[in-house]
Amino acid sequence: MMKEYLFLIDQYLNNTISQNDRETLLLWVTEKKEHENIFKKEIGNWSLSAKEIPVNTTKAFENLIALLKKK
Repeated sequence: MMKEYLFLIDQYLNNTISQNDRETLLLWVTEKKEHENIFKKEIGNWSLSAKEIPVNTTKAFENLIALLKKK
């Protein structure tokens, strides 16, 4: 099951996620603090692997929530 959410996070980070999957990801991320932490960790790993400027993972999490609530 965790693998499915890691896949959704990857799709989100690569901007290839569908609206339905965004909603699924939002529900999962907001369900438990542990899920939020996993999401933030994956964003940090992605940022490092992309050799981009380090990402503020808390801000990225807040952006996800705001984006997904807009629908």
